[in-house]
Amino acid sequence: MPAVAGCATAAARLFVGGALVTLTVMGVAAGAGAVVAALAARLGSAGPLVEGAALSLLLSVRGLIRAGQAVARPLAAGDLDAARAASACTS
Repeated sequence: MPAVAGCATAAARLFVGGALVTLTVMGVAAGAGAVVAALAARLGSAGPLVEGAALSLLLSVRGLIRAGQAVARPLAAGDLDAARAASACTS
């Protein structure tokens, strides 16, 4: 039975470690967002430009369009299974 207990301990460590990494990344992202929002508020009418520039760095519009087209083609052909597969993993 010690091997099973060791596996459970390893799984718990992985879970806790993953949770800590996730919370850390969320905290850093929230902090960065707060800094950008504060900077934008100070800049007045130029604020939306700063926020837009920050958002453009976070979003891959080209990738989003490519992913949408990868799903749209099978949907247009009536192939729901292929559209589901394309939405699961597009590259």
